[in-house]
Amino acid sequence: MASDTFNRRMIRADELQDPTAGDLARALTRTQAPTVADPAVLGLAAFALPTFMLGFVNAEIVNKNAAPVVFGLMLFYAGIGQLLAGMWEFRRNNSFGTVAFGSFGLFYLSLWAFFHFYEKEVPPAQLGDSLGLFFVCWAVLAAILWVASFHTTLVINLIFLLTTALLTALGIGNFIDNTTVLHVGGYIGIALGLVGWYGCASTLVNETFGRTVIPNPCLGRACELAVESEPYGDDSRQEQSARTSHRMTAEAGSSGPSR
Repeated sequence: MASDTFNRRMIRADELQDPTAGDLARALTRTQAPTVADPAVLGLAAFALPTFMLGFVNAEIVNKNAAPVVFGLMLFYAGIGQLLAGMWEFRRNNSFGTVAFGSFGLFYLSLWAFFHFYEKEVPPAQLGDSLGLFFVCWAVLAAILWVASFHTTLVINLIFLLTTALLTALGIGNFIDNTTVLHVGGYIGIALGLVGWYGCASTLVNETFGRTVIPNPCLGRACELAVESEPYGDDSRQEQSARTSHRMTAEAGSSGPSR
């Protein structure tokens, strides 16, 4: 009985991986434990709430005159909150999280600034085209992040699939001034907010409970790195982790153009 207790595998903090971490970021945590808490919890929560509320406005489930209630959230929570999460992801050597949270934090700051300072500078006849261009260009970045997310986790992949669809619908709806398309975008935004909250809950609850309570399956080779089961604390484990990180880095370098 005592030996069973002694040999029981304990969960370490670096095993509860950031859901936005890709293959290389996960490999690095095998050799160097993160020095800051997982910022994805804040980033996902800050992304989900205003997106969910704006979905109700765009779908006209609530009157559009209610939109100003979201402006403060766009500035402080979705804007500054995600930007901070992105910078903390940078501290954790997570490029995907840095770009995702940093960019969409700035997206919400830009949208807030447009509505407060620059909208009046656009002639009413060109307002739809202006917003359409804004949303479609952001959809391109969302699509790039969606492709990259195939080596993160299922929830993050779904988030950027829905984000691409949302921004595309809002862009087209504004370009052609079609209320139905904008309503579709609103419903996509509601679904996106719910998925974002699921990702936040999964990361936060699993970390605080120290085990998987709300699943969020990893994708690609990130799974292989997350489930390594060699004994902890041994020199052999440290050597294996170093080899894993070195192999991942070498493969990434070799995928570039040959000279």
